[in-house]
Amino acid sequence: MATGTISAIKKKKGFGYIAYEEPEEIRFSLSDLDNRSGNLQEGGIVSFSIDFIAPYGKVATNIRLLGSSAMDYLRVKFEAKQELIGLLNKKGDKYCVKDSETRLNLPLVISKFEEEIDQNYAALENTLVRYKVVSMKTRGLIKAVLINRKFQEGYIEMVGGTFQDAKIQMRSTGGFAVTLQNDIIGFLPNSLAERTNKNFQPNDRVSLVCMGYSDDHDTLIFNTLENVMSDAASATNNLISDKEL
Repeated sequence: MATGTISAIKKKKGFGYIAYEEPEEIRFSLSDLDNRSGNLQEGGIVSFSIDFIAPYGKVATNIRLLGSSAMDYLRVKFEAKQELIGLLNKKGDKYCVKDSETRLNLPLVISKFEEEIDQNYAALENTLVRYKVVSMKTRGLIKAVLINRKFQEGYIEMVGGTFQDAKIQMRSTGGFAVTLQNDIIGFLPNSLAERTNKNFQPNDRVSLVCMGYSDDHDTLIFNTLENVMSDAASATNNLISDKEL
């Protein structure tokens, strides 16, 4: 199923058009609307199938109303983890992207782990870029990031790497801020830290393993080496038991 925005409805002629990811809008017949589509209006956010019908070529069928606002459209894309297209621009000292469909100007999250940030973003200013929404809060706060960002050497490869001399910095919402030997700051979630049965305090030393990144690639997520080794041992024991059965 594709998603798009109703750009025009010609009620007297019995058809309309949907703007979506392709450069050209796609036509649909008012008689072919899904019963659940409700009262479609221009600007409505819809999902639809794409069929080929002569003599029109590609047409939209099985149309279903998803929402009636720009925020509804972005939420659908966010939940589906779909890429979007927009115009990169700068407001003051902040880079933003103006979404091609909704015309909303969204602030971009720039990771501290990206390289040559000023040069790379300045080179793309006033051009169309691919991006995705990585966070939508109830109060309307939206976070977006560019696709195919350039990160510092070795950053992506940090997942699975062991750091023997990490330090607990402070307790933060949902866990602990930690610092590695190379001064990289990461996050140890409570759900992982509590499994060690230790009451971590600031300046405590601990061995950590990078398990991944936040959606905006601005925070490294860590687990304790103790937990990782325990999980590996459990997996081995389970495997042996399965073979014996």
